[in-house]
Amino acid sequence: MSQININFNVSRKDAKMFITSIEYVILNTQNQQAKKRLYTILNEIKFDYWKDDKILLFVSQGLRIVTRKPIHLKSKLQSELGIPEIWIHRTLYKMCNDIIERLMHLSKKNKPYKSVTPNQASTCKTVHDIIKLIRSTYDKA
Repeated sequence: MSQININFNVSRKDAKMFITSIEYVILNTQNQQAKKRLYTILNEIKFDYWKDDKILLFVSQGLRIVTRKPIHLKSKLQSELGIPEIWIHRTLYKMCNDIIERLMHLSKKNKPYKSVTPNQASTCKTVHDIIKLIRSTYDKA
C-alpha cells in the first residue's frame, strides 16, 4: 500500500481538539487494526504538538553547562545569560545538531538531514532564535 504525506498547519487549539477526538475514537472502536493506525496518527500529532516544548527543554539542558541563570524563551544569550561568544561560535551548532538527533530518534524519523552549521548557529542572539533554527532544520528533514 502506498503512503501519502499529509502536511498542514493548525493552531495549538485545533491540534488539541484533534488529539482529544482521535483518543475518543480509539477508545470507542473495536477494530484492532484501526486502533493501531489511529495510535500511529495520534503519536505523530502529539509529537508535533509538544515539539517546541521539547526543544526548549533540550536547549535549556544544553545551556546549563555554560550558565546557571534562568533560561526563558526571550533570554539573550550573551547579555542576559552571560554565555561566552566563543562558545556560541564553536559549540552551539553541536548542541543544535545533538538536539535534532534526539528529536529524530523520538519521532522515529530516520531520514538524513542537513546539519546546522557554525555560521547558522552564531547568528542566534536569543533562546528563541535557537529554537527556530532547530525547528526549521528538523522540519526540513
